[in-house]
Amino acid sequence: MGKDTEESLQLLFQENPQKGCEALFRQYYAALCSHSVRLVYSKEVAEDIVSEVFCRFWSDRVYESVTTSFVAYLYQAVRNRSYNYLRWELQKSRQSTDPQELAVVDYQPSPAEMVQFDELQRKIEQTIEQLPSQCKRVFLLSRFENRKYQEIADELQISIKTVETHISKALSTLRLVLKDEGLLFLIVLFSC
Repeated sequence: MGKDTEESLQLLFQENPQKGCEALFRQYYAALCSHSVRLVYSKEVAEDIVSEVFCRFWSDRVYESVTTSFVAYLYQAVRNRSYNYLRWELQKSRQSTDPQELAVVDYQPSPAEMVQFDELQRKIEQTIEQLPSQCKRVFLLSRFENRKYQEIADELQISIKTVETHISKALSTLRLVLKDEGLLFLIVLFSC
């Protein structure tokens, strides 16, 4: 999302918050659902999560206290809500006594694995935050908003080669972090 677009959204929210929310919803609902479905593996659940986040964003007037960009806030809120859903599902499956219901669950991570996952996620997010600003913007647009290289180049007014260079730099940095953690296999998640 370009700086001009974010500024336009902020102005729209100042003039008419309802129209600002509607514009955000129209522009980012599908991308946020795509982001959530990668975590919860269910289109319906992802759609519910994104709808809940937008509902809270509007009804609780969260937009008034957002200190980052609206889009960055929404992605973080969807990610957090998706993780909360996974934790809730884990607890629910462990409390179930119905053998048929238990048979549906193939694998449930242990609490220690969930903690490790959360720590790894924080480490990845910290690493992304420490990237140079342009590199970070390019990487987030590519990996979290599913933008094509050409779209990123057009939005940021840079060449496709520069986009490729930024992506390569971000992936190299993440490789180093994941290698240190002994989790090099997770690079596949970022390389696709």
